[in-house]
Amino acid sequence: MLDKDLFPAHQVQMASGKNIEIGKMGESTFRTFRLRPFHSIWLGIPGNDCLAGNAERSTPQRWLVGTMDGAMTSVIERDNQYQGFIRCTPVKNPQGGIFGSLEIWVPLMIRRILVHDLNLKKGGLKVQPIFDVWFPHYLAGLPKIFKELVISESKLIDNFGIKQVIYQSPYFSTSHRVGLSSDFLPADEFVESVAEHYASEDISNRYGEGLIFDAKIRDSGSLVVMLKFSELAA
Repeated sequence: MLDKDLFPAHQVQMASGKNIEIGKMGESTFRTFRLRPFHSIWLGIPGNDCLAGNAERSTPQRWLVGTMDGAMTSVIERDNQYQGFIRCTPVKNPQGGIFGSLEIWVPLMIRRILVHDLNLKKGGLKVQPIFDVWFPHYLAGLPKIFKELVISESKLIDNFGIKQVIYQSPYFSTSHRVGLSSDFLPADEFVESVAEHYASEDISNRYGEGLIFDAKIRDSGSLVVMLKFSELAA
């Protein structure tokens, strides 16, 4: 697999002595890049997000999320074809610390690939979900404003089943709960107030009264801090 931004290709010598280039997957080329906040409004349409891509149910509670101050929305392309988006939405705890609420709308993340493992014998390969390979690179590129990345217990807006892959990832551990969803507030109070103003009763009853994203859905429960690669080795 080759991602020009996140996965620079490198040569690895196999046990047979043959050199192969780790990072390539067939003929495909992957690219990850950030979007301007305004453009993120439309991402619910290709993602089949019923709250941001459905003409009858779309609500500012959902499609305004990417316009929040500090929100970071990135897109993944494969051979110049859109694959989905990743969003990091800022929330703050009672002490004022800023955390990033992670959402992944890229079905490709659940696919498994062969990767080189330095802990195995020379030339050793193992199978991993693309998410496990991609995540540490994404984490390294986040703005320093985010204290940690968090993910909730909710699967309510997990259209592609990616949450299950994340829950099974070594970067996720329920022992690293940082608090309840109700302890956190969206960092952008203005956008939150706009969303609340236009909130509909039926959607609010199911998803929540303000902005709708992973950390603030009605059934979010506890928020868990995603681990860094250095913490895995500790």
